[in-house]
Amino acid sequence: MTRDKLLSTAVDLERRGHEYYSEHAEKTENPLARRVLLTLAEQELEHIEVLEELAGGETDTAELETSGRSDDIESAAREVFERFTEEEIAGWELEDKGVYERARQMEIMSIRLYSEMAEETDDESERDFLLQLVEEERRHLDSIDNVQFYLESPGDWLSMEESKRWNWMNM
Repeated sequence: MTRDKLLSTAVDLERRGHEYYSEHAEKTENPLARRVLLTLAEQELEHIEVLEELAGGETDTAELETSGRSDDIESAAREVFERFTEEEIAGWELEDKGVYERARQMEIMSIRLYSEMAEETDDESERDFLLQLVEEERRHLDSIDNVQFYLESPGDWLSMEESKRWNWMNM
């Protein structure tokens, strides 16, 4: 696949991700799910912007950088938890497991695409940028998994190894 085709595919994938996350954030009643999905949607928009700059040659590849804001997903989730009581949080449920399964698939596709693009480029700074995207998409995937697992099974989530979850959620 040519560089232009890969970049076009990447922009399309990010655009579909943004639309998907935005649509499902509007539909959910769960405050945690809504905030996480909205944050993912915002970050996909940032990815689109940077990928379009790369595709259009608008910036030197040495200046490319992802937003580096994947930690914002955890921060956004934490803010939601801090606004609600333990009783309210205890009532949160996973409304539609399929939303998270599809989100996982989209993030995995992004990881694969950016990894492939990184392998194919001869430009070291472009490769570094693409590998940053891979890591950011992996953190998206981890966030989706974390929230889904928490909403599906809070008891099991709390007993999970501490290094694999957001520890502040231990209430």
